[in-house]
Amino acid sequence: MTNIYSELYELAKTDFQAANILSQNHLYTQAIYFYSQTFEKCIKAVIAFYMMIYNHKTETVTEVMLRKTHGHRLIELTKDLQRKFIAKEVELYTSTVGKITDDFIQNLYRSIDNRKPRYTIDYLIAFFNKIVKERYEIFYKSLDGGQSLTFYDPRWKYLRNLFADPATKYSKFAILSLILAPLLEKMDVYARYPSGEVQNRNIKLLMEEKNRESCQMLAKMIADLISLVPVVWEKIK
Repeated sequence: MTNIYSELYELAKTDFQAANILSQNHLYTQAIYFYSQTFEKCIKAVIAFYMMIYNHKTETVTEVMLRKTHGHRLIELTKDLQRKFIAKEVELYTSTVGKITDDFIQNLYRSIDNRKPRYTIDYLIAFFNKIVKERYEIFYKSLDGGQSLTFYDPRWKYLRNLFADPATKYSKFAILSLILAPLLEKMDVYARYPSGEVQNRNIKLLMEEKNRESCQMLAKMIADLISLVPVVWEKIK
């Protein structure tokens, strides 16, 4: 019998294959939908693993909480993921040198809880290619070099070292999830049905040929995310 987190991970991989096939056939709106589904299942695969392996929840409880707590709200899912990533460090801090009410801890939680959608839906749909490209280039050029002005920023140097270290490579999953969630939030709806919020133009706008590039960049980021799921699972163990 398979478990829910393994099934979610396998489904994420097949959704990703479907997205790539759709993109190659110029069906960009449908591809974006399946990229959002891939992202959602990757995040849920990690959260489900955490709940069952670390918190010792039953599979039934895990399934119900995944469905009822966040549903398809990607930003809320990502917030939950971030809280779980810091849980062990907070536990260590409060058991040795501090309290849960310390400003340091409360500010950390507030920085997670205060995250909101970065873009209005009409702006995101109208300028999807521009937004995806900006986020993609900031992340990968800052990590890999090129002409990015941020490459020599000490914070990006710190991240490069963090991602290169097998012991902390899992953190790249957390960073990618923060980048991808605002791009794909509600695409389970806006990449499937016309919406009056954007004068029913959302399907046509996402189908524009310029979003071939958007899909290619999403594919790169999500391929990295998929490859990191087992790394995060190992860290949780």
